[in-house]
Amino acid sequence: MKYNKTKFPNIFSYETKRGIRYRIRRGYFSDGVKKEIDESGFKTLNEVKVRLAEIEKLIDKEDLGYFTKKNLTCNEYYQEYSLKKVKTQVWSADTKRSNDANWKNHLSPTFGNVPLAKLDRRTYELMISEKLKEKARTSVKAYHNTFMNMLNDAVIDGLLERNRLKRIHIGESAIEPKKKYFSFDHYQRWMLAAEKNLPSYDFTFVYLSVFGLRRGEILGIRKNAVHENIGFKTRIEIKDSRTTQQPLGKGTTKTGKSRWITLDTRGTLLIDKAIKEASEIKKDFNEILHQDDFLYLNPRTGKPYDVGQLNRLFDQINRITDLHAYPHLLRHYFTSQAVVAGVPKEQAAAFLGHTTMYMTEKYTHIEDEIADDVINLIEKRLDYKNKKA
Repeated sequence: MKYNKTKFPNIFSYETKRGIRYRIRRGYFSDGVKKEIDESGFKTLNEVKVRLAEIEKLIDKEDLGYFTKKNLTCNEYYQEYSLKKVKTQVWSADTKRSNDANWKNHLSPTFGNVPLAKLDRRTYELMISEKLKEKARTSVKAYHNTFMNMLNDAVIDGLLERNRLKRIHIGESAIEPKKKYFSFDHYQRWMLAAEKNLPSYDFTFVYLSVFGLRRGEILGIRKNAVHENIGFKTRIEIKDSRTTQQPLGKGTTKTGKSRWITLDTRGTLLIDKAIKEASEIKKDFNEILHQDDFLYLNPRTGKPYDVGQLNRLFDQINRITDLHAYPHLLRHYFTSQAVVAGVPKEQAAAFLGHTTMYMTEKYTHIEDEIADDVINLIEKRLDYKNKKA
């Protein structure tokens, strides 16, 4: 392609099928090394002159990060971005693992070697469309969020002028979404089977799922988190979480905040027996159950069960009942029953440990005080032996 000088320094014109376009070529020195800024595609002289003026100001200020890094590939920038998120403690190890998987398996194959500045909206839309044919919509949205958060960070850091992939529509998936509705009849049948077929010790930790706890939070309960409460019902401080990446506990919850939950009468009896059983397991290994020990122990080893144990118990009861329950489904069940029972939205959100900024700001001062009120309103709807719920 032939580039023609114009009467304006550093601005060139060239012919395309759609008419005349303009190009900037501006040399500069950085750390004693001569470099060049090269941008093209401008449709009018006024547009290219405005852009050149911006470049001149940046050169004068020696604010050249955009120019020196704009040719970074998406893979290169993702590595910088993800390490920064961990270093600044914005991401936990598990959050990084999740985003890394999204990036490596679903985004990098198409965009990994593409420079940030050359991302194409049409290509991205087509990739999203293909993903929706084979993945659930929630999964595709997760991949999209990983990419958008990275690109928005690049804009904030001055490596991109704007995120050209913003406002991409995520359509419907060909994959039917996982059903999160669990009727009371299904809940009743499933829980009765679990109580009948599981040892009381195992059933305790399955039953804790009905209080809206996350799997990692259940497995992260230590002896010192269980507190007797006035009126017999036990309260548990949810302050730790165990995950695949951090099987010995993260030292905090998913949200970074602790909260209190109150158990119903059945839960109180079960957790009391579970503490005694955990103590007996420790005795079998000539040890004592310390205050900071986890409660759910493998009787064969005396050590905390691995993170997948709760899912294995659910799978066992699923095979018996021909239903498909999993820990997070019972968290949804708790939420829906709380609404039916008339629990105020603010109290239910605090009990569940929801993470939106709106909820975090609104419920900061009431989380511990409302746990008793929530369970008093919902207890009858958690009673799987009560046919009138």
